[in-house]
Amino acid sequence: MISTYLRFKLSFMKIYFNIIFLLVTNALSAQTTEPEGTIETLTGETLTGKIRYSNWTTNPSFIEFIQADKVKRYYPSDIKGFKVNDEQYFTFPVTYYNGSLDMNLVPEEYVNEKTSAVVFLKLLVNGPIHLFSYRNENRVYFFVQKPGENPEELVFRIKMKDRMLGEDKSFQAKLAGIAENAGASAATVQNAYSLNYDVKELSQYVNKLNGSNSEVRKETSDKLYLNFEGGAGALIPLFSSSGDAITAPINTINTQSTIGPALHAGLILSRNPQYSFTRWLLQFRYSQFNINGRSAQVTQGPDAYVEQYDFNASHLNVGLGMMQLLKGGSAKVKLYASATANVGVLLSKPGTTQLLRVANGSLLAEYKEYPPMQKTSISAIVSAGVLVNRVRAELFYQSPFRLVSQNNSNFSASTVGLAVRVGLKTY
Repeated sequence: MISTYLRFKLSFMKIYFNIIFLLVTNALSAQTTEPEGTIETLTGETLTGKIRYSNWTTNPSFIEFIQADKVKRYYPSDIKGFKVNDEQYFTFPVTYYNGSLDMNLVPEEYVNEKTSAVVFLKLLVNGPIHLFSYRNENRVYFFVQKPGENPEELVFRIKMKDRMLGEDKSFQAKLAGIAENAGASAATVQNAYSLNYDVKELSQYVNKLNGSNSEVRKETSDKLYLNFEGGAGALIPLFSSSGDAITAPINTINTQSTIGPALHAGLILSRNPQYSFTRWLLQFRYSQFNINGRSAQVTQGPDAYVEQYDFNASHLNVGLGMMQLLKGGSAKVKLYASATANVGVLLSKPGTTQLLRVANGSLLAEYKEYPPMQKTSISAIVSAGVLVNRVRAELFYQSPFRLVSQNNSNFSASTVGLAVRVGLKTY
């Protein structure tokens, strides 16, 4: 029985870690590739080579251009722009308002501070009127460029005071003015005031202004981004138990457990949309703990006995939940709460059960093959913690799950624990 259990457990663990390895390997290989690309130098020359591309979640601050097996790094001030994977970026000096669109970071008044920098802008709409996007760590910005001019920010800011959300939609008036100067119809000009600060709506509007001379570029801001993490922790099972003893009925079974290890691997999924301050959490967890206990005395006199038992339980599960950051942006420490529904396999390793005489403590019987318990369980894990750059520490509580043995004894268990996880990327 022990060998069967171990074979099952080792097989399960092998499959489990193979899945994790493949997920990480495939994702890492997908994150960074070297497709064909071109750059335009400051003198107007076009160079062809390969560009290290990684599905950028923010506009790159530099690119690595590969030509004749030599890698050279280019910053925005070094080139006019580049093209890779049907995406085109141009170098421009821009000025934009600071701040965030994260609803957890809304200030009471509009942020008036601005940043001026030379950056790579991503082309969204090509034509007489250009539309660009720029995404940094805080938010996404859109810029519009009229013929012969530098791109200008399409201003959108938010504030929250006395629980009232305020929105500065200056971008609507800006586009309405451009539409009017372009000779658009009165209806088209008026439509600008109903636009949302959204890549699809803005692209469609600018595309309409350009007419037949317009070209809409591929926009990838809604891709699903994955951040990987792994870590370890300790958990403390909290048990209650009742049922029958091995050989005689009893009223209660007193149990206690030892602190066990918990290994974690997980994926943080995000699309980074406007107002995004949540992350989907797909987690894999393996935990192990020992249970030992002693039954109540069932007879009196010199032949009275108690039952002692000891076995090991393991829990393998996978769950999907949502993690909400309570602070973000440029904050060094972020607080979060998360809830994950888990489906897992609960196993128990056969242990030793002894029936002992109360009078002299001598061994009456010994059961080395305690029945293993194998079942699928569904539980919820609620956690709270702090996130510092790539490291997060969390306290978690797992809702009760039940272990039922073949002798009608049952154990209702919940767990509390502490885990530290390290991500491969900043969330």
